[in-house]
Amino acid sequence: MSVKIALKYNKLFCLIKNRLPILMVLADMLISAGISTAIAQSEIQWLKGREHNFGNVLETDSMVSHRFVMRNGGNEPFSIVSASPRCRCTEAKFTPKIIEPGDTTSVLVTFYPRNRSGTFVQRVAVITTSRSRISHVFVKGNVVPKANDAEQLQSETANHKKL
Repeated sequence: MSVKIALKYNKLFCLIKNRLPILMVLADMLISAGISTAIAQSEIQWLKGREHNFGNVLETDSMVSHRFVMRNGGNEPFSIVSASPRCRCTEAKFTPKIIEPGDTTSVLVTFYPRNRSGTFVQRVAVITTSRSRISHVFVKGNVVPKANDAEQLQSETANHKKL
């Protein structure tokens, strides 16, 4: 590489290096503006939020459910294609229909606590025909184990401490 080219690259490198903090701030501003614009234009509006906390749930409860309500905040009709939980301990149901602008529909999310204990967070992917395409809702809580299991766990912990 010739000296001329090396000096040219060195000048370019110094120019970029000196301007990098300014470029990073500008890039951050542009990305933030794009994200907020995309959120503002989202057709899917979850009324009362996208997350529900069941609090403490007994393992002996057969199930707990929450209905998430969504509104079409856009200008075009869309429909829900699927509502898919990550785990078989959770199920999601919806009524297949076209949601006109301004109309609402719901997704019923049910969690089955049997044979589970401790905290949980379950995500359900709601896929639509809207431009937003996919949205997530979450249910969370804490499964309290059966009384017998809790007592057995405490005695095992106490015995383990003695050893």
